[in-house]
Amino acid sequence: WAGIDWGSGEKSFTVLSLWQYTTGGAFTCVYAKKYEGIESDPDYSIQDIIKICQAKRVRLIGADWGFGFYSNDMLKKAFGVNKVMLYQHAGKQNDKVRWDKAAMKFTTHRSRVLQDVFTLIKRKQIKFPRWDESSPFLADILSVYSEYSELRREVVFNHPRNVPDDFLHTACYALLVSQFDHRRPDLQAPGMRLV
Repeated sequence: WAGIDWGSGEKSFTVLSLWQYTTGGAFTCVYAKKYEGIESDPDYSIQDIIKICQAKRVRLIGADWGFGFYSNDMLKKAFGVNKVMLYQHAGKQNDKVRWDKAAMKFTTHRSRVLQDVFTLIKRKQIKFPRWDESSPFLADILSVYSEYSELRREVVFNHPRNVPDDFLHTACYALLVSQFDHRRPDLQAPGMRLV
């Protein structure tokens, strides 16, 4: 499964990550790429992502809806609409994940779906390559902190403005889309519905 977070190439970057379940049942990152410099050009990055996903025979792609209108259309043309699932973190919703039929995307409760990634990391059910290979990507996860929002009355996840969290979102989108093939009852909560 692939996770894609689209970025502008300035303070946020387009990041692709590929994931699989290993023999021990861990959701494992097997490939990641951050598109920086000249590679941050949307025409280059989308063509490269398509090429990589085709070569690796990616089953499903979970992609960020927000910044990727053109790029997501290109993905759908390359892989078909049934293989590309789009996700948008909603400002406020009760459901963890909800299907928005009119917009053809899933909306998510940002804190709850990101919490799933952190929960699996704590359980050692998410695996990454060796530190020397993955440290540039893991920095995106390590920059994220949680705090209680009095306004929203819940824990929210934030990161410093000058530090990206793009790889974390690719892991989240890949984990979400993987559940079409590999159910995770341990992560399902009442309230997940498709409408």
